[in-house]
Amino acid sequence: MKIKLCGLKRIEDIEAVNEAKPDYIGFIFVKKSRRYVLPEMAEQLKQHLNPDIEAVGVFVNEDIDKVIEQAKKQVIDVIQLHGEEDVAYVKGLKEAVDVPIIKAISMTKPDARQQIRMWEISEVDYLLLDSGNGGTGEQFDYKLLQEIGNLKKPYFLAGGLHPENLENAVQQLQKNQPYALDLSSGIETNGIKDLDKMKKAVEAARRI
Repeated sequence: MKIKLCGLKRIEDIEAVNEAKPDYIGFIFVKKSRRYVLPEMAEQLKQHLNPDIEAVGVFVNEDIDKVIEQAKKQVIDVIQLHGEEDVAYVKGLKEAVDVPIIKAISMTKPDARQQIRMWEISEVDYLLLDSGNGGTGEQFDYKLLQEIGNLKKPYFLAGGLHPENLENAVQQLQKNQPYALDLSSGIETNGIKDLDKMKKAVEAARRI
């Protein structure tokens, strides 16, 4: 199964993922996040990233021109929207750049089901189902996802994942298998990305 390692911000993190070889990595362009990376730094980090690994840019209600700029400069290969962006915002991105778009949905919110159904028929390429605002280290109740039934778009599963629980998480979602697994805090030790945990996470994902 595919895997994304999110929240990279140091050259050491890039060296680690080049060794671990996930499918995706994530740069967080959200200033209030402790994993925030300056766009200039992300550009430098991307130059050192193995070209087989796709870089995802994570944004929350960002000015659309700034998102487009990062995609056009090829700092990112995929756009992830984690805020209240609407269908018109996505349409504007699609008209400006030809890159896949991931829309994150908080599964702990009362309207999660409605959000999934709305974004399933939109122009986004993937959904990302999380327990909250991302990076919380908490899982959501997978029963809700099972109740919703088959999703019309592939999705990234996020929230509370770490190398030891990936297989169990996927087993709970037999009816709605994720396209990819998304980890951040689960591959850290004392808030720093941990190469050993990264390698174990990728190995675990590949076994699924």
